[in-house]
Amino acid sequence: MSRFVRALLYSRDIETGARLAEALAGDDYEVVWRTTPRTALAAMSPPPEVALLDLSAPGTPDALEALGLCRELRRACPESVVVLLGTGADEADVVQGLEHGADDYVTDGCGSRAVVARVGARLRRPPPVEPLRWGDLELDVAGRRCRVRGSEVRLRTKEFALLERLARAPGSVVPRAALVADVWGTSWLWPAKAVDIHLAAVRRRLSEAATSAALAGGSVRMPSVVAVRGIGYRFDPPEEDQTGVAYTTRLSS
Repeated sequence: MSRFVRALLYSRDIETGARLAEALAGDDYEVVWRTTPRTALAAMSPPPEVALLDLSAPGTPDALEALGLCRELRRACPESVVVLLGTGADEADVVQGLEHGADDYVTDGCGSRAVVARVGARLRRPPPVEPLRWGDLELDVAGRRCRVRGSEVRLRTKEFALLERLARAPGSVVPRAALVADVWGTSWLWPAKAVDIHLAAVRRRLSEAATSAALAGGSVRMPSVVAVRGIGYRFDPPEEDQTGVAYTTRLSS
């Protein structure tokens, strides 16, 4: 890497923590390794650019503590990339991790160097491009920022990526499998429900932002993110003659 990136590492297991810390430091990360939730919370200032939280075995007391830490980290540091590491995790464990605010969940079979490489790929920014604009919604792709009539809407990394992917194919139904491949990568064995969880959060936040903008005065023209049952999602641009809060979350049959 060309610059030092602050990485918060939480692991109670000394061997796992040492291995990950060494791999991160070898790739020019500034590593802050903590072994308890209390000391990890104290290390969130300044906010880390990336946080790796070791759950060990899902369902254990250590894993539950790590999930609680994940939720607190997401609340305190919304811009941080949060990656959970779990041994023996199944689909339910992955979904639980996402619901607690994680961006990614790395399961068995991924070595320390591979974990660091995946984190580095997530942190790399694309070259500058023109923002995507649909009505009062603006996606600043270069800055990874979402705005509704100039006011920022905080989206997590995967949430923004999913919305951008849909916005680049307006009117087309994008299958869940394609969204997983494009946003998480073809080598990631993510459940399709991960897409639903992330896009439900996107739709809720955009709806709230549109309502706030409408209450501030004037009409609000917003696109719709439509769930197409059994297939995937479609991004519908706003209609030219719509007034008021035009954002909807309708479900197609």
